[in-house]
Amino acid sequence: MNYRTVTVLLILGLLILFAGLNWELFNTPSTLNLLFTQVEAPLGMTLLGVIGGLTLLYLMFAIGVEAAALMEVRRYARELHAARKLLENEEASRFTKLRQYLQEELEALKEEHAKAREHARALAAQLEEALKAEARGLRTEIEQTEAVLGSAIERLEGRLGQAEAQINQVIERTGNTLAAYIGEIEDRVLGGATAPEEEARPDTSP
Repeated sequence: MNYRTVTVLLILGLLILFAGLNWELFNTPSTLNLLFTQVEAPLGMTLLGVIGGLTLLYLMFAIGVEAAALMEVRRYARELHAARKLLENEEASRFTKLRQYLQEELEALKEEHAKAREHARALAAQLEEALKAEARGLRTEIEQTEAVLGSAIERLEGRLGQAEAQINQVIERTGNTLAAYIGEIEDRVLGGATAPEEEARPDTSP
C-alpha cells in the first residue's frame, strides 16, 4: 500500500469523523435539483455518499492497479526465472561443449604426441641401424686396409731384406775388389822400390 492510498483513507476517515460530528446537519432534508427532476434528500448524506462512492472507486482502481502491477511483476519474475534458467542451461551446455572440445583436443594432442614419439623411435632405430651398418662397413674397410697394409709391409720388408742382402753383397764385392786393388798397388809399390835398391847395390863378385 503506497502513500496515496494511505492519504485517501486518512481523508476519508476525517470526512467520516466530520459527518459524525455534524450528523444532524447531514440528515437535514432539502430540495435537490437533479436538472430533470427535484427530490427531497439530505444534502450532506448525498455528498457523503458521492464522496464515499468516488473513494470506493478510487480504492478499487488502486487495488486493480496494484494487482495488475503485482501480476506484471510476477510475470516478469517468471520470465526472468525462465530466462535465467535458460541462460544457466545454455551456460551449462556451453561449458559441457567446451569441456568436450577440450577433451577432444587433449585426446588429439595425446595421439599426435604418441605418433610423434613412435615416429621419433622409428627414426632413431633407423639411424641406429644405419650407423651400425656404416660402422660395420668402416670396420670391414679398416680390416681390409690393415690386411693390404700388412701385405704391403711384408712385401716391403721382403724387398728391403733382398736390397740389404744385395747391398751387403755389393759391399763385400767392392771390399774384395778394393782389397785386391790395394794389394796390387802395394805389390807394385813394393816391387818398384826393391828394383832400384838392387841396381844401386855394388857388384862384389870376383
